[in-house]
Amino acid sequence: MENPGWNRRNFLKTSAAAACSAFLPASAQSPSPVFVYFGAYTDPKPARKGDGIYGFRIEPATGAVEFAGSFASAVNPTCLALHPNRRALYVVNETSPGAVSAFAVDPLTGALTHMITRPSMGDRPVHLSVDPTGRFVLVANDGGSIAIFPVLSDGSLGEATDSIVHQGATGPNKQRQDAPHPQQIQTDPTGRYALVTDLGLDKIFVYQINLASGALRLHSQLDTEPGSGPKRIAYHPLGRWMYRINELANTMTAVEWIAATGELRNIQSLSTLPASFQGENGTGQVQVAPYGQFVYGTNLGDDSIALFNMDAGTGELTFLARESSNGEVPAYLAIDPTGSFLFAANRDSDNVAQFAMNPKNGRITPTGALDIGSPASILFSAEPVGLAPKPGVTLSVFNNPTYIFDGTGQVRSSIAWNAPQATEVEVRVNSPTGPSLGKFPNAAGVTADKWVTNGTVFYIQDAASNETLGTVTIDVRTTV
Repeated sequence: MENPGWNRRNFLKTSAAAACSAFLPASAQSPSPVFVYFGAYTDPKPARKGDGIYGFRIEPATGAVEFAGSFASAVNPTCLALHPNRRALYVVNETSPGAVSAFAVDPLTGALTHMITRPSMGDRPVHLSVDPTGRFVLVANDGGSIAIFPVLSDGSLGEATDSIVHQGATGPNKQRQDAPHPQQIQTDPTGRYALVTDLGLDKIFVYQINLASGALRLHSQLDTEPGSGPKRIAYHPLGRWMYRINELANTMTAVEWIAATGELRNIQSLSTLPASFQGENGTGQVQVAPYGQFVYGTNLGDDSIALFNMDAGTGELTFLARESSNGEVPAYLAIDPTGSFLFAANRDSDNVAQFAMNPKNGRITPTGALDIGSPASILFSAEPVGLAPKPGVTLSVFNNPTYIFDGTGQVRSSIAWNAPQATEVEVRVNSPTGPSLGKFPNAAGVTADKWVTNGTVFYIQDAASNETLGTVTIDVRTTV
């Protein structure tokens, strides 16, 4: 089938209205196809023109996309998240009151089947994520609260196990900081903590996650610059640094994640705009290239993408360039798993722009655009690298492959698992009887306490029987 979507204005008018049964048949798919999903605002009409969730098959080597189908009954799916086993997809329904929905995913065709929708425990949910063990989905409600939901055995969601309403002194911007406004909830690489940005309170909250009960407990918090309005965060692939984009201050902030204590430290903030900029602006999304050297953030008023270089030793940023988003209000940004292509969802011009990424200098070059009404979110689904779980076991690894350019070829790796058939798990290195990282609960995560190199294998063992429940092979690359 010819790639019909790039720069052909009538493509989605005829294709995206198709029902879920229009997804490509399994016979048309190669092994382990890669899909990209776009969530689009459906309400209120006529300002919002989306039709729910659109699925495309993407060719990683060329970036060519092929329309696979749409799911029109998803209301305002403005954030999407995938289960580590790729068999379930979760979306927020940004409404008041809010909701969160679960869909079963056919890994060969990309087709989505609705399983359940539950109240999000607040108004206007704007972000959700899945903990790396795959046991819980966490939701941030712009209306002032966060919630956590258990993932059931079929991938659907149970009732919320905990919800918290944020309170505290608001920031100085009386128009935008009139109350708490959580914008993102994201776990750390091991799943021990959930980090929440609150635009209204100028804070990042760190909650400890009880993976047995699904309870959240406030562990620490970080103050951001008054009036900055922290929006979104993105981890650097090595897990030590993260980058925060601040909607009201139009800045990008480098932050250190101190994993040993579960605390954050502000390092440096730079503007996402040139000094000569005049007019209104706000920032939207931040992404870090998989090879770690470059950070990207969107300007919603300037309709641009700001590019930064980062120093792997200090985490500090250097401004590189500012590129047009090739549309209006780039509300969302995503990078494909190989780091070859960047997609920008231009909400108000009804298009998703694609850019080729230069891994040497971070620059991006426009390569095409898709016509999608009111696009708001982007999610890639690709076969995980290096994971070999036994049936019934969930494994995940933080950023695999990992790129390292310091000459050592060594990294620290974070892995997580959910092995319900075991009471306790032991993690060993390079063989079932190799050095032990320790014994852990049957659903947990760990960061290797020693540097590992390319080809290192972690064995997830049943601590009682010594049965191998799965393996994680680390892929360390020293060139892009």
